[in-house]
Amino acid sequence: MLTVCIKNGQKATNKIDNVQNKDIQRNTMNKKKKTRIIVSLIFSIFFIYAAPLIPTVSESFEWYLIATVLLLGIGALIEKDWPDFILAGFIATILIGGRIYFNEVESTIYTLRATGILTFFLLHITLLIGPWSRMSKPIQKLYAHRRHIGVVAFLLILIHIRLILKLYFNSSLQTALTSTFVFFGFTAFIIMVWLAITSWDKIQKIGLTWWAFFHTVLLLLFLGLTFIWLQTGIDIQLWHKWVSALFFVFWILVHPLTIPQKIFKRVNGWKQLHRLIYIVYIAIIIHIWIGTLSSLNIQWLNTLFWVMVIAVIWSHIMGYLKKFTKKNVSHRTLKIAGSTYAKTDFVSSFEEGKGRRFEINKIPIAVFLHKGKFIAMNATCAHQGGPLDEGEIIDGYVVCPWHKYEFSIKDGTAPDGFKDCVPYYKTHIEEKIVYVAVQDTGNCCIKNGQYTTK
Repeated sequence: MLTVCIKNGQKATNKIDNVQNKDIQRNTMNKKKKTRIIVSLIFSIFFIYAAPLIPTVSESFEWYLIATVLLLGIGALIEKDWPDFILAGFIATILIGGRIYFNEVESTIYTLRATGILTFFLLHITLLIGPWSRMSKPIQKLYAHRRHIGVVAFLLILIHIRLILKLYFNSSLQTALTSTFVFFGFTAFIIMVWLAITSWDKIQKIGLTWWAFFHTVLLLLFLGLTFIWLQTGIDIQLWHKWVSALFFVFWILVHPLTIPQKIFKRVNGWKQLHRLIYIVYIAIIIHIWIGTLSSLNIQWLNTLFWVMVIAVIWSHIMGYLKKFTKKNVSHRTLKIAGSTYAKTDFVSSFEEGKGRRFEINKIPIAVFLHKGKFIAMNATCAHQGGPLDEGEIIDGYVVCPWHKYEFSIKDGTAPDGFKDCVPYYKTHIEEKIVYVAVQDTGNCCIKNGQYTTK
């Protein structure tokens, strides 16, 4: 008996050691990746600012840009970061292929157009991953890389705007804002700057008050741009004014301290700021249409443009329908030791290792069957609202399919060193039916709009 206990103890110790070693390896890899990304961002921004100022570089800007993209791709390859390597390779291939095909177009104009087209394409990819991930498991794997694609789109639009201001407006923003298509383009840009900056996980942990501050500052900046445009614009039409007014109304509606705070129990400041991506998208559509497409009158290009726009709109409508209709509402309850439990489904309806989503008192709950036991926790990831019910259980943690955040199957808390958590619920089996406690265990609380451990 003593020998058996020693062996079992050794197995448990080895299992703990293996999990700890995996955590150490994962943390080391994440630190290397973060360092490379920070260095890449600093290098990219310096290149975008400095390159147009150097005459020899400016004359062949597209080739220096291609060399920079390839260099960043090699950095990703060395770190075996395949998604970033593929993204860099895709951009370099498009730039090289386009330059060979349009070899008679002047360097700056080619780069301006190429970066604009690439930004538009990558923005569509970013916007389509969200709703498509709700309808397709394979697409979900791309969700973790959506922010990277969005930041790359920001860097490309930064190049685009840098060249437009230099080439057409003598680097004067005030002069540029006399043109309506520039106003809408710059509106998209200032929002993308903030979205790119706040894509860093550490910034996402700030309190709701800070998010409200950032949101307000950005709104005031937009109003300042609008004022300059209305005062100096020379091609303003009535519908342009209506669109800018609707931008303002939408901005107010998604402000963290207005309507969202009155509707939702937990307001995610990061999420509310990133809802401004819809303003970005509409502003870019208007920028491209009145700045280029409407004057070119190329039928196939116009058709492709609007097909892409309709695809995004339709996908988001279907994604929201999928999100809000994916509910298994619980009605029947029972009392156990003074606590109320809600019915979910029969034990036989659950599959090992797979989660199911239930609405209990208007709260989404993810219920998993794991090694004969039932685990229940809030189905909304504390990071960015990912669907935990579609996650996997790995090394004792439910792993969010969006950004791989982890929550313990024992109490809903994150791994050691992190304060993230999701509400955790007790389960009970009676008459072969799984019941979930209506009240969570209380290990997790809301602070500044974020779930955190007590």
